[in-house]
Amino acid sequence: MERNVRDDVRRIVQPLNLGTCGEAHLVLTEHWRTHFERKLAEHKVNNPTVGQLRIWCEEPRAMGLQDDISDLVIMIWAAQSGRSFYLHGATIHPDIGGLNRECELRAQSLPPEEQWTKAVQRAAEIFGEAIAAARNATNVTSLTEKVRVAAKDRFAGVSSYVGALEKRTKAYALDRTISRARTAAACAQMLDSLTQCEASAVVSRLANAPLDTSGAAMGTAIAKADRLAQCLKSSEWEVIEIIRKRTPGSSQATARN
Repeated sequence: MERNVRDDVRRIVQPLNLGTCGEAHLVLTEHWRTHFERKLAEHKVNNPTVGQLRIWCEEPRAMGLQDDISDLVIMIWAAQSGRSFYLHGATIHPDIGGLNRECELRAQSLPPEEQWTKAVQRAAEIFGEAIAAARNATNVTSLTEKVRVAAKDRFAGVSSYVGALEKRTKAYALDRTISRARTAAACAQMLDSLTQCEASAVVSRLANAPLDTSGAAMGTAIAKADRLAQCLKSSEWEVIEIIRKRTPGSSQATARN
């Protein structure tokens, strides 16, 4: 903690049993994690609502917490226990003071640290999606949703680009292992994998996807796929084909005629 905020943090977290403050560090306690886990077992509930958790915040003795304060407690417990917020079946991004009492907190398994770090890096490099680096349920959900939407939106454009590129490389008898063709094929393969898999597998699919030739090259190809496909399908290629197919000396013969 910075020195100028240490006293303010101490005045909030210690009375709420959220953590302890030293001279430079805040250490979260297990108080609320233990308390809520006990309540879940007592009431036989797997996915508690914000409304239920607010009631449990006042047990076994009333603390008189306002909703925004109990929201802080609930969000910290969610981060500690790896839970995401759902409202009417859809994930939401929680805000202190803005939690709907009907929101459910559902447990979510977290990917391995190394896999998560790689997925965050690739989300930024390939899709231009900036995801917070902290490995928690909220950030995992955010990455999953953003990457899936991006993959679905760009799959058609990349597929069109791959087809147009294959047509041109075949017409010019170019090796299909050239860098541009390899990058395009890797993009199509990765996007197809991300659109077909379950949400729970997005992080691992993204982290383990083959990068050919590089993440930066794939990011550029995906971002410009529509424009590249349009260029490769342009009618100007017909002019180039006419020039290519002309036999030597035909220009002189045409000129004499």
